[in-house]
Amino acid sequence: MTEWEEAISRLTGVAVVFDDNGLDSIVDAPSALTIGFHCQAGELTIYSQVGVLDDDSRLRSLLAANCFWRETGGATLSLFDERRIVLARWLAAGSVSDLAVRYADFIAAARRWQADLGATPSAGFGFTGRRA
Repeated sequence: MTEWEEAISRLTGVAVVFDDNGLDSIVDAPSALTIGFHCQAGELTIYSQVGVLDDDSRLRSLLAANCFWRETGGATLSLFDERRIVLARWLAAGSVSDLAVRYADFIAAARRWQADLGATPSAGFGFTGRRA
């Protein structure tokens, strides 16, 4: 078990085991968000779909939110597959000790954006979401 797997499992109460590509996902019980994890070279990316872009009128607000990460809690908003809005947060190797704070910030930002974009917690992102 890697340091990140152990830290995430301890924090969330859900056993995380990265596959051969360094991926796993969970359903975060308190928020009902599907959270994906990608671990590569000791670095961790946390991500979740927070909405769907129905029209281009939202792009300005999404770009503004990314400016110096002021409305994303240190994460970044992106478009995936041209329509799905994804919030992602990168954590450097060796920053496992900051996971609890960064994860809480990420969940808060994801919930905020999901509410702002009118999405439901079960919006998913093509994750397995195999565990609650």
